[in-house]
Amino acid sequence: MNSITRYAALVTSGLMLISGVTYFVIKNWAQSEDPFSVVNHPFEPLALKTHVLVGPVLIFIFGLLFQSHVSKKLLGGSTRGRVGGVLAGVLFSCSVLSGYSLQTLVDSWWRGTLVYVHLVSGGGFCAVFVFHYYFTRRQGRERVRTETETERLAA
Repeated sequence: MNSITRYAALVTSGLMLISGVTYFVIKNWAQSEDPFSVVNHPFEPLALKTHVLVGPVLIFIFGLLFQSHVSKKLLGGSTRGRVGGVLAGVLFSCSVLSGYSLQTLVDSWWRGTLVYVHLVSGGGFCAVFVFHYYFTRRQGRERVRTETETERLAA
């Protein structure tokens, strides 16, 4: 996996998290002074549009990640970071499916249920993805450091 793909995944995931949290806070906790207003805050449409438009970019980037990183790790037998990576993939899939379903379903019970599924899976994905990225990078640096020390002692 190259560094451009890695940082693109981090940036777009961050944009999705920030826009999603912003939209959730505005939608649920902001109060409009106008009783006839459709939006609670002037930034509400911007937050929703950003969230909806960055979503396909994130899906594309994770397709690249699957091709260049996930498939090689799963087929190569590497176990480092596998639990976190698989969990991030499952939560990402749930978040994508619930996000697209929220845009198409009109029944209030399904929409209410999918909001919670989307919140839990999206928030869980962000948390697991950050931990997966941080801890596997740290483990890799520690492994290189240990191998370097072993080679130095052997020489």
